[in-house]
Amino acid sequence: MKNLSLLAVYCASATALSAQGLFNITPNDEAQTSIPLKWTAGVNFGYDDNLNPGEDNEESSASVTAFVGASLVNVDAQTTWDAYANFGYTTYFDDPGDGISDDVYNISGGFNLLHRVNERLRFQSRNRITYGLEPDYSFGLSASRRLDEYFTFNTDNSIGYRWTERFGTITGVTYEILDFDNRNNDRDTLGFYNQFRYQASPQTVLTGTYRFTTTDNPNGRDSDNHFITAGAEHRISPTSIVTLNVGAQIRNVDDGGENTSNPFVEAAYRSRVSQQFSHRLFVRYSVEDFDTFDGNGGFFDNNEAFRVGYAADYTVSQQLTLHGGINYINNSFEDSSVPGVSDADSDIINAFIGFSYEVHQGLFLTGSYNHTTSDSDDFDVRDFERNRFELGVRANF
Repeated sequence: MKNLSLLAVYCASATALSAQGLFNITPNDEAQTSIPLKWTAGVNFGYDDNLNPGEDNEESSASVTAFVGASLVNVDAQTTWDAYANFGYTTYFDDPGDGISDDVYNISGGFNLLHRVNERLRFQSRNRITYGLEPDYSFGLSASRRLDEYFTFNTDNSIGYRWTERFGTITGVTYEILDFDNRNNDRDTLGFYNQFRYQASPQTVLTGTYRFTTTDNPNGRDSDNHFITAGAEHRISPTSIVTLNVGAQIRNVDDGGENTSNPFVEAAYRSRVSQQFSHRLFVRYSVEDFDTFDGNGGFFDNNEAFRVGYAADYTVSQQLTLHGGINYINNSFEDSSVPGVSDADSDIINAFIGFSYEVHQGLFLTGSYNHTTSDSDDFDVRDFERNRFELGVRANF
């Protein structure tokens, strides 16, 4: 059983857009015990000073959000699974302006399964579904502000097999949907991957991965991507792990699009420094298929994206917990399908801080502040600043 760490099932190069986001491209620590059904519910009062960033008619509004969620974890000798669901509804007190709905829904859910068939063979499935408005900069999808809700679904299903005491493989299939209510940036991506894993030491696993994805763009050019990477996963301590994958991304764009070969890099670090403090970091450079509409009726063939994210949690006392983080995204858009449309760049910095204070058993006072600065000399709609504030109460039971 001790060598099953060789198959630490979810790995960096298996799928960059994992079901748990870019922060968790490192192997996930398996749950040790079952957790019964837990519920959470609450209400937040907020203020957004720029509901329609990048437009001339800048609008602000206060809002109220009600939400409810549930989660469950089950662990037995062979199988670990968890499920969660969240539903939120936001309404703005003031008219947010043309193109923005007064009422916004944010819905998310997920199901994850790990089944150990025997000491050599295991199966894992990770699934996430969301419907909402705001881009989440830690998931690697849209980097721009959207005025309509959009639907996303990711699934990753893999089989891991330990061929010898030191050598194993993970083979899997992924599928992802991005569907906007009123925009033409929809995407469907199907992927296949195989990773070779070699246990170099009790703390270090060396990896080599081939991954293929094919993306359908209903309103533009389809594309195929081949990723060939080598990397390592090193457990610095029982509570700290770092991963690195580097290699090449070979990209083919259909219908006369620009074909490219680019470096591919992704790294992640996760650590619980103490009972009070934990933090995590990710870095990724790749060519993405998302968010490539050029604003002139066409699409850029390539979106070279560099992403960095950091987040931390600190428990000040038994009642008070602080959290915060920052994301930076640089996008370079190249080779529009419309003749004469120039290449373009944008930079986004998103920083956030927040707190949770337990005023009574299971009852929390919460607050957060989120600031976004987007800078682009080429896209007016990507040139803005935005501040959001929230204060609310949450009950766990």
